[in-house]
Amino acid sequence: MNKWNIDSEVIHKTSVDPQSSGAATVNGTVIDRTGYLSMVGHGRVGAVSGSPSTTSVAFKVQHGAKSDGTDMADFTDEQGNGPAIGTVTAATTGVKQGFNLRGAKQYIRIVATVSFTGGTSPAALIYANALLGGVVEAPAA
Repeated sequence: MNKWNIDSEVIHKTSVDPQSSGAATVNGTVIDRTGYLSMVGHGRVGAVSGSPSTTSVAFKVQHGAKSDGTDMADFTDEQGNGPAIGTVTAATTGVKQGFNLRGAKQYIRIVATVSFTGGTSPAALIYANALLGGVVEAPAA
């Protein structure tokens, strides 16, 4: 383990690929968190089109035992964090939240729920990722 280079101790995984979304629930890609005990979930909204009067993108974490995501449920850690990462209500802003994954099942994903009030076919550019850390066993040097 090199205290000057955290690359061997953390991994970055995209769950919700960058995309334009109208009002919808977007289930992110399932991530295998095996070997990692903590994460920072991050969601971001880019440009918003269609002139809505309000925009809301709620990001949350789910977990499950199946790699296909068919058994996913909202996850709240031992400290009460979650399932929400947070809600973004303005363009070009983001939210983040740390989670202790000790009680989580093997697979996680981030879900984005996009909603608008008004506008003409509104859409928002969104993405979400997870930074996994707290390795169970440090990689070999």
